[in-house]
Amino acid sequence: MPSRILREGILSSESVTSTSKLAELFYRCLMSVVDDYGRYYGHPSILRTNCFPMRLDDVKDGEISGWLDECVKAELLTTYTVKGCKYLEINNFNQRTRSDSKFPAPCPRDDGHDDGHDDRKLPALGEGEGVSRNAVCEGGRRTPTTSPWDDPDEIAYLQVRMLEMMPGDGWQPPDHDIVKQTLRAAGGASATEVNNAIELMRKDGKRPQKSYGWFPKMVKEFYRGRA
Repeated sequence: MPSRILREGILSSESVTSTSKLAELFYRCLMSVVDDYGRYYGHPSILRTNCFPMRLDDVKDGEISGWLDECVKAELLTTYTVKGCKYLEINNFNQRTRSDSKFPAPCPRDDGHDDGHDDRKLPALGEGEGVSRNAVCEGGRRTPTTSPWDDPDEIAYLQVRMLEMMPGDGWQPPDHDIVKQTLRAAGGASATEVNNAIELMRKDGKRPQKSYGWFPKMVKEFYRGRA
């Protein structure tokens, strides 16, 4: 869990106190899981799992969505989507940054601000090697990696996309083993490239129905067909 400096101003903040008591609790929990830039995944199931790990039976995805909406309305955080994945950023987080951000920024910065990413262009499906999930909007940015199935960032990125593809609500994020199997089934492609492949399958009307086991099988068939 990252170290955080919690300032006393939160106790008298009109923005914070304009939310419900449970939304304020959720906001405080978020501070313990976001990175140094105040960013994290924005999918309700992942937020529920990581913000309330000991209360999974008490907190529902719908409640997380409601609290997110309250926090956005109070201008406490921003939610956004990059390459089909949902993220959030706490506004005015003001923490000392110790490392690059693990998550894409809401949009490219033109003011010279260091948002924790390099500026290389994201290649199209099948081009280049080791593209990580740090893509910012269309054409975004990337951080290279040589072993996508051993890279926790690659795994986490694809984990979000797989969760969003499952039918209905109530699904837990896929475990790391099934994500690694999916990456290996792609023959060493990056998580970004596998995500693109999954999106193409979705547009063709192919979706998982019963389990995450669908992903490694279908990804393997997809790449075999393109060999």
